Amino acid sequence: MVVAQRIYVAGPISADTKEEMDANVIIACHITGELIYKGHYPYTPHLLHQLKLKKPYEFWMEFDDQWLRQCDALFYIAPSPGANIELARARELGMRVYFDLEEVPDVKEERR
Repeated sequence: MVVAQRIYVAGPISADTKEEMDANVIIACHITGELIYKGHYPYTPHLLHQLKLKKPYEFWMEFDDQWLRQCDALFYIAPSPGANIELARARELGMRVYFDLEEVPDVKEERR
């Protein structure tokens, strides 16, 4: 039996332009939706971008680490300084790491 997982979505957020940042968020949202369709429970830090809180980078890395430790797996979109730190942390914690949606098991049929 395949069990639904809490999956942390890690990938670039910051960028040189607003358009590039928006594109990073759109990619993360697409992956988040696909993980939900597969029957999982993703946590996507990119969605917090909409809060527009003025907090330092270190705050967000600590904030995200608290959520990462609650997850069962990490989905790694692409390299970035923060995503690379999260990937290393997930490996340190012995978490499953996915690099492609095809690797993520489909549990939606199991939950009906």
